[in-house]
Amino acid sequence: ALQSGLVPDDVVFLSSWPDTLTRYISSQMQPGMQKVLTHLIEKNIDDTRLRSLRESGDALSLARTTAARAPGAALWLVVIPSEQYLTLSSRDMQLALRHRLGLAPSNHMPTRCACGHVLGPDPYHFHSCIFHRRRAVTTRHDMLVDFCEALGRDAGALTLAEDHSHDHDWPDLEFWTRGLADSGHIITDVSVVCPAAPSHRQTGRRRLACAEARSETKRQRYASLASEAGADNLPAVFETFGGMAAATTRLLHRLVSSHAVSPGVRTPRQFVRMIREGLSICLQRWNALIDHMGLRWATRASCRLTSPLRLPSDSRRTRRAYRRRDYRRRQFR
Repeated sequence: ALQSGLVPDDVVFLSSWPDTLTRYISSQMQPGMQKVLTHLIEKNIDDTRLRSLRESGDALSLARTTAARAPGAALWLVVIPSEQYLTLSSRDMQLALRHRLGLAPSNHMPTRCACGHVLGPDPYHFHSCIFHRRRAVTTRHDMLVDFCEALGRDAGALTLAEDHSHDHDWPDLEFWTRGLADSGHIITDVSVVCPAAPSHRQTGRRRLACAEARSETKRQRYASLASEAGADNLPAVFETFGGMAAATTRLLHRLVSSHAVSPGVRTPRQFVRMIREGLSICLQRWNALIDHMGLRWATRASCRLTSPLRLPSDSRRTRRAYRRRDYRRRQFR
């Protein structure tokens, strides 16, 4: 407190200087100063921890910590579950917290993933596994697309989703907003990137660098299409920890601007809060699905790889062992 200048140099403390200091700061403290001081102290602790991670060379922990410090990454932790779409089950909350803290999805992990990869110290393998890329990972993408489409309709915009019946390269969503000075046509492609994946850890040393890199890739991919249609190309890119790219923030503000001139019961500020809370909960819910399905398929693969029991076929111990094995197999069938 003396070094920060909160207490003048000419203040003399007696033997009971802690009580005197506390009373002096309490009398001089302005409303809201306690929150500011707490924020500065916590920021100093986090910065010190981040510097130690950079010096240690632990790329996984550094990428995870940097992604968890991104703006909006912790919003799902403080959401009030006032609506059904803002709730997480106990299992989903457990897996989401493990994901944020860098823990494995389970205390008793199988030895191998369904893809054959040995599950070692990397707790985020399921999010970059080629086996789950067209399964749970695609499901998470589709659910985010559906949620963004519902947000566009709720904002009063005309929304068109991609037609998957045709084989063509087309963005996930198109919005036609109203009441804006600039173009009301927006194309967006939804994507989720894991900064803690082995291929992104070096990029993930900088905050939101993975999301910005993926957003730039999406912009270049659909640049010619946006130019031909006269539309604004604003990809919706999220990190698995909750952060989002700058283009995604601009997309949300465009939808809010459309909502401000459309009939509805929500104010623009409430609509912004609803969008961010809903997206954060939706992202963590389907992140938990990836971990859950990864555990299930890995357990099944481990059961298939287990060597058969070689005991006398007529022994009671053999019959009990086979019953336990069959029960475990039926559990994950």
